[in-house]
Amino acid sequence: MKNKHESLFEPVKLQDNQTLLNRIYTQLYIIEGESEWVNDEHEDLDSRIYEECKVVFIFDGLDESRITQMFSDSERVTDVTETSSVGVLISNLIKGELLPSALIWITSRPAAANQIPSQYINRVTEIQGFDEPQKEEYFTKRINDEDQARRIISYIRRARSLHIMCHIPVFCCISATVLEKIPKEDAEIPQTLTEMYIHFLLIQINMKNQKYEKRDTEKCLQSNREVIVKLAERKVYCFIHLSFQEFLAAFYVFYSHLMKNMEPLQLFLCEEYEHFEAADKTLKSKNGHLDLFLRFLLGISLESNQRLLHDLLTHTENSSETIRETAHYIKDRINCYNLSADRSISLFLCLLEVKDQTLCSEIQEFVKSDKHSDKKLSPVQCSAIAYMIQMSEEVLDEFEPIKYNTSYEGRWRLIPAVMNCRKALLAGCCLSDQHCETVCSALQSSKSHLRELDMSNNDLLDKGVIRLCSRLNKSQLNILRFDFHIFSNMCMNMCFTTIANR
Repeated sequence: MKNKHESLFEPVKLQDNQTLLNRIYTQLYIIEGESEWVNDEHEDLDSRIYEECKVVFIFDGLDESRITQMFSDSERVTDVTETSSVGVLISNLIKGELLPSALIWITSRPAAANQIPSQYINRVTEIQGFDEPQKEEYFTKRINDEDQARRIISYIRRARSLHIMCHIPVFCCISATVLEKIPKEDAEIPQTLTEMYIHFLLIQINMKNQKYEKRDTEKCLQSNREVIVKLAERKVYCFIHLSFQEFLAAFYVFYSHLMKNMEPLQLFLCEEYEHFEAADKTLKSKNGHLDLFLRFLLGISLESNQRLLHDLLTHTENSSETIRETAHYIKDRINCYNLSADRSISLFLCLLEVKDQTLCSEIQEFVKSDKHSDKKLSPVQCSAIAYMIQMSEEVLDEFEPIKYNTSYEGRWRLIPAVMNCRKALLAGCCLSDQHCETVCSALQSSKSHLRELDMSNNDLLDKGVIRLCSRLNKSQLNILRFDFHIFSNMCMNMCFTTIANR
């Protein structure tokens, strides 16, 4: 069993196309046989179990659920033997009306999590995925050729939009699959998320053709086109990740537009195919489930990406004017004061997908200028600014949140920008130990540009300072400022020892 399942390989099983799973993941424990220890009954459980045991409910993927949550006027259910709809039962569980002693664990993309009122939430945990060293470790282990692994890591570092996406493990998997083949073929390297997914799709199609030895080019193209369209239409397939399903859905909508097939377009857009309407419908979505779809739809519309997909599309269209108008429309929407941070960032990423860097340049100019106090910034706008600075290919020389005309919460939301600056002056921002985590991530990154850090005049405790100092050995920091007189002798001694041993 161990030998049978120890390798990971793409559909065409070749000797040089295998990677030992335990080089990437933890040790595998695989047993052969039926799932006799898995309870496959999902209803009619003995109600006494709720009295005898501490119960934990795990709802995985709230953002993918079509079950309506009703917290304001939902039916009240307190008896476990009472029958009701799934939506009502879940809402009453979350509110604590039903089984108040039960624990509930919900996983979701951030935008969908906002559907649950804050008074019903006890703890929020963000899964941040791979940190900087783990990104590099994944590619090193995933790709057997050390030189090629180094080249791919170097490229990912330079392509900031892709580099940030690589905190998601499955995106590392997709990127590795694409980038380890592209250098061999001397093709153009992907720059955006859509380009990466297009290349990944084409690689999968090519492997399918090899596996089934298809030689009739015309029949092969027709077959591929039909399969991809069906994948977007049906709901019974499993994908490597939800994002790939969203990519295929965007392809299907664009394909339907080219084929003048109005039925699927009207299901989504109600009227004719318009990027403006797609953007508005995405923003009106409460759980953010269309955010990535819109990003892919705009990306696929680019003529360069249409050319990549020419074997799957019957023809292409000139989209430059439409893309330009859509980019202008999106920038207007980003400037709306009432957009959430997630929505602002989502629209900003749409601009990057169509290779529009103008807003990013404007933000850079604003950050560099002395006009930070002219306009009061909301926390939402600060989140967007911080994200844009992180995404920028240009490293910021100096970053000082206290200069921005905003609230303390706004300044806290600016902190992630330290990931892409040389000098971070964070004095007087009322930072706590919790905010140290973001700074620690910047310090331990192998590609961190941070050389000077001022953390004085903040609400830090021993724990936060010790954690920061523990990251100094792996950092390139030259100057660090603290108010050491407010910390314990043990804390100061540990910090001084760490600094002396660098």
